[in-house]
Amino acid sequence: MPEARKRILLIGPMPDPPGGVSMHLYRLLQAAESHPEFSLSVLDLRKRKLFDSHGSSGNWIFIVWTFLRAHIIHIHISKSLKVWVAKWSKMLGKKIVYTQHNFRDLDDSSTRKTMQIAHRIVLVQPTPSALNEFENKISVIPAYIPSTKIMRAPDWFINEIKNQPQVVLTLAYHEPGKATRIDGKDLYGFDTILNVFERMSGDISLKEFLLVLIDPNGTLEKEYEASVRKLQSQSGMRILYVPNAVDVSSMLSSCKLFLRCTLADGDSLSLREALAAGIPAIASDCANRPSGTIVYKTGNDEDLRDKIMAVLTHPYRITFQQTDFSQNLFALYSSL
Repeated sequence: MPEARKRILLIGPMPDPPGGVSMHLYRLLQAAESHPEFSLSVLDLRKRKLFDSHGSSGNWIFIVWTFLRAHIIHIHISKSLKVWVAKWSKMLGKKIVYTQHNFRDLDDSSTRKTMQIAHRIVLVQPTPSALNEFENKISVIPAYIPSTKIMRAPDWFINEIKNQPQVVLTLAYHEPGKATRIDGKDLYGFDTILNVFERMSGDISLKEFLLVLIDPNGTLEKEYEASVRKLQSQSGMRILYVPNAVDVSSMLSSCKLFLRCTLADGDSLSLREALAAGIPAIASDCANRPSGTIVYKTGNDEDLRDKIMAVLTHPYRITFQQTDFSQNLFALYSSL
């Protein structure tokens, strides 16, 4: 008889909108199609839907049946509900894997309890000393999984670049109506980027540049409206604030520069995709960054300005191949 497939239920978000975690799960589900020894499903509690290789279902009888049959429960949610998911899974004899996608809430009681319950913990960045107590069950596995599909760039973007502007792209992922801030500042650094370009406008002409700010839920569109207008008027720079979900990977090949000006971070999918596409990528040093990234000191606007100026005045394209880390996850599942 053929060996039974190991059933794995991932619990976390699926696109749309396409955030870092949701795209990670979406691509992991795609990658599982090449691994017949596993049966993967994703339960998105927000959408109240179960996703698998056949599509999606909102039938709760089927969802509960899938949960009960799973051998491994892999938790990717950040809210306190994760503790209860871990407890219920343990009571039912499941193997539990928990992925911590960032280090912002390591002191949160629900995070610590979930880690205590889990059989294995996945971190997307090297282990901080705050988690030394769990070191025997931690695996460091970056979140990057390459797309198996080539997507066409959105029509509006294709139209915008017909005159071949120099495209600078950055993106955020805030919850709908709820911006994530650190010490009152935008986690994703849109405020910093706009301020730095405003200061640069006195040094170089920005009229040939197109700045694309992607905020899939439009959370901060109103907040930045005045700043965007001011920069456009002052510099002549074209700015597109995109308040809806787009596939960033389809746009990168047309960019001159990618910016990741976060105040805290995990393993940024978009940053790795920019490097894989040969696009110069500048990112803050708030997290461990992949090889090829131009790193500036977090919170140092002068350092960021100098790095941007260097790329814009001396453009280049160097491809940095990225590892498919889905294979590490499948190896982890096999070990449980």
